[in-house]
Amino acid sequence: MPKTYVRCKVCGFVIEENSLGEICPACGSGRSEFASDTERMSPLRRALLDSRIHPMIVHFPQAFVIFLLVLSNIALFSRAPFHNNMILVVRYLAIPLPFFVAGAFLSGIIDAKARLKRLLTPILYSKIVAASIFFIASLASAYMAIVLKEFHHTLFFAMDGLFILEFVCSVVAGKLGSLLLCTKLQE
Repeated sequence: MPKTYVRCKVCGFVIEENSLGEICPACGSGRSEFASDTERMSPLRRALLDSRIHPMIVHFPQAFVIFLLVLSNIALFSRAPFHNNMILVVRYLAIPLPFFVAGAFLSGIIDAKARLKRLLTPILYSKIVAASIFFIASLASAYMAIVLKEFHHTLFFAMDGLFILEFVCSVVAGKLGSLLLCTKLQE
């Protein structure tokens, strides 16, 4: 049975008609602001968007870097032997972070290609820059975790600084992504 879609006349948000509540989930306009919308997307593109995989993949590295930041600060201010164990935990957890960030970056590109007509809109370009810095910083923290055998407080502060940079980049990318939530779907 084909799905019936409606489009918000205020913001352009498209939703399956039987999923629409009393207000638009994007802008809060009433149900009366919706009009019938014909599906202009290929079934594959619609399935990709309906999977909502991009937000799930993106939020994992954001939460992960916050977790690393908290653990690294606990390690920094704790005493041995707990201190040594926490350093090991932070080192081991920093290693897979670039893979998580790369997965989020790739899912963002796939999501943008599905929703937008161009990949290099000003907002998307800024988001790509923030995500690239996040990725480079995560590579640097993973490198430090793998290569550096002895962790002194100075090196740990450097790694903490990288985690803070990664967190800031993830917040910036997230804020920019929220500006794209109400973008009209590619026709």
